[in-house]
Amino acid sequence: EVYARYVQERLPGATLTETRLDGFQLVSMVRRQQQGWKTGRFPLAELSGVLTVDDPAAFLGPLSTGIGRMRAYGFGLLRLEAP
Repeated sequence: EVYARYVQERLPGATLTETRLDGFQLVSMVRRQQQGWKTGRFPLAELSGVLTVDDPAAFLGPLSTGIGRMRAYGFGLLRLEAP
């Protein structure tokens, strides 16, 4: 439920009607900062479900940029498939 709410809050113009957690793991990542390298762990959750787009213009932003705090590192992806 927590991840479903998180996704719903970050997808304006769309409604989640069904969700399920297909996978979860903690992933380690090394990233470069001004002071050197930093290692961190963050959650990686895979959700699937049914999403209805109510306002395509509002939905376009999150669709093109992704969602989540790690999207700049290639996470936070959205994959959409036709029903």
